[in-house]
Amino acid sequence: MADLEIIDGHHHLWDLENKSYSWLTGEAHGMALLGDYGAMCKSYLIENYLDDCKNQNVVKSVHLEANWDEDKDPVAETAWLQGVADKHGFPHGFVAAGLPHDPGFEALLDRHCAYPNVRGIRHMVNWSDNESYRFTDRGDYLSDNAWRTGLKALRKHNLSYDLGVNFNQLVDAAAAMVTIPDTTVVLNHIGFAFDGSDEALARWRTDLATFAKVPNTTVKLSGFVMFDHDWTIESLRPMVLHAIECFGPSRCMFTSNYPVDKLFSDYDGLFGAYKEIVKDFSDDEKRQLFHDTAARVYRL
Repeated sequence: MADLEIIDGHHHLWDLENKSYSWLTGEAHGMALLGDYGAMCKSYLIENYLDDCKNQNVVKSVHLEANWDEDKDPVAETAWLQGVADKHGFPHGFVAAGLPHDPGFEALLDRHCAYPNVRGIRHMVNWSDNESYRFTDRGDYLSDNAWRTGLKALRKHNLSYDLGVNFNQLVDAAAAMVTIPDTTVVLNHIGFAFDGSDEALARWRTDLATFAKVPNTTVKLSGFVMFDHDWTIESLRPMVLHAIECFGPSRCMFTSNYPVDKLFSDYDGLFGAYKEIVKDFSDDEKRQLFHDTAARVYRL
């Protein structure tokens, strides 16, 4: 599988010397699942990413908004990334930040879409009773009419939606995503199954299957090591295979989540594990998991 072409559909870049990401330079927010992430609190530029993935056949990549400070203009992050892409050829697609419930959301989409590499929008609505596992300010976005209405504007701009929710929100998320049937929805990190208890994992398995019944959804097979710091191939295997069983290879994509997952694995170890888990899949299924799904979803 060494020659298998890979599109990495989820990684981040940040320039802490020149850009503003307070979660990396000041107060932590919602990142208890990472433990001590001090090693990540330094600039991670395209040169760093390309060095990390150099031994894998990564032919294209997609950048996910990296929690640029909310009081800053998110289009400035997009403009910076376009300059990086124009110079280096990577990343090929951007999933930018935006608040669907904001009255200015459509105008924001117009401004993002002035940059050719923009492919989608992400607004993380991860919510938990435990404030350490929250990535947003409210727990009711999934049922909020203004938020749902805002999401419908994505179709007009031919943009996908990257959805961040915790495992306990998957059923509510399915009900929300049904309302935007013409927009491709990409569930981030298998629904943040950060609770490794038997009860929580049983709920995740059942609710992920429910979410997967929404036909316009896909899933990113990533973040496993973010939740399981002492991971092994055998600890990842049942979760990876369950997600693929729920969605099918044509609606799944392996991604790196770098440099976040770099805290717990080097790039070769991570993709080596993924390749080992699906080694008995057909060549066509492997192409979908590592390349074709991401190419279709992000129009690469």
